Amino acid sequence: MNRLTMDFWRRVFKKQMNEVKPNDLWRLTMDRRIEFNRVEPGWMETFQEHAHGRFTCSGCWHSWSSYQVLILFHMLWESSERRGHVKMKPLGQRCHECSLDTYEEPRFSEDDVADILKELILDIRESCYGEQVDRSQLSKVVCHEGGPHKREFCEGCQLGIHKGQQGRSKQAEHRGKPQSTGYPATIIQIETPSPYFTGSSTPSFTGSSAPSFPRPSAPSFTGSSAPSFPWSSAPSFPRPSAPSFTGSSAPSSTGSLAPSSTGSSAPTQSCNYCLWSVILIIAVFIISIIILIAYMLSFIT
Repeated sequence: MNRLTMDFWRRVFKKQMNEVKPNDLWRLTMDRRIEFNRVEPGWMETFQEHAHGRFTCSGCWHSWSSYQVLILFHMLWESSERRGHVKMKPLGQRCHECSLDTYEEPRFSEDDVADILKELILDIRESCYGEQVDRSQLSKVVCHEGGPHKREFCEGCQLGIHKGQQGRSKQAEHRGKPQSTGYPATIIQIETPSPYFTGSSTPSFTGSSAPSFPRPSAPSFTGSSAPSFPWSSAPSFPRPSAPSFTGSSAPSSTGSLAPSSTGSSAPTQSCNYCLWSVILIIAVFIISIIILIAYMLSFIT
């Protein structure tokens, strides 16, 4: 990165100013005597603290790059004569590899100069012409090298101008090592089917897939509410040990212990129906075995 002359800065500044203010006359000069917060009457002050530049130590020749170079500007605008003047002063940094107590001046590339002057012109339009500027058009300065800014070696920080990343940053975007995005972990929701079935969602079981239900402790039947099952899908219920009857079929507290049922005999009919169903299934099974044996004997003979 070569040290660019002031003539190069002037040519780029003049070209950019002619694009936005072709009827006005502006000039740019280097003045290392200007100081922060000490401006002459009629002058205005601005600065950039995130310019990119490169430094080389004059003692140990250590070289480093920085995206925290600070440049101080003083501006004067004479509206009656349509002319302006800008003084600039780049601030230096000290080498952190040796004990040399000297602020080295930064060097800039041609692209760096163009970016610095673009933002300077936005400051001029905003401060001198009172315009509302759009800084989103500025190219982002992307940091790919170097560590945190060491304020004890920065001239701008020692003068109280440069506040680091909390200062007057307009176009800096620092990108060091990739960091975590912080996205929340993916949440997968698993729906569990409800054990209760209503309406048409009742599951249907046929043939040998009929489920086996645990033995009920005391099933209760009232009136004509006894369940009805077709013979092929009827589940097997063991005989209840102590059926309970409500309503008119409640057992009498006196006299015989036999329950007095004046309503329907649905429990007895249901149990008899289940018993005959089991007998019928056994009979069909035996007949099927006999037919199978006879069919096999016919092949043998």
